[in-house]
Amino acid sequence: MELVQPIPSEKSLSSYQEELEFGEWVRIRRLRKMLNQEVLAEMVGVHQSQISRIENGKKTRLTKAQRSKLIEILSE
Repeated sequence: MELVQPIPSEKSLSSYQEELEFGEWVRIRRLRKMLNQEVLAEMVGVHQSQISRIENGKKTRLTKAQRSKLIEILSE
């Protein structure tokens, strides 16, 4: 049985714990889709380092459109 983590809220993720949880979700979903960070970054329209920062629970600046695109790609 595969456990699927819920999609994070579109609301602002301000606390460190929320950033880390979102980053973990991104990493798990990216790996399940067999995407590397560079390919995912290209699909979203950001630099690979931004995907790395997200996955490591560090704050990064994404537009609402980029964040929505990231969630959309990983939720499919």
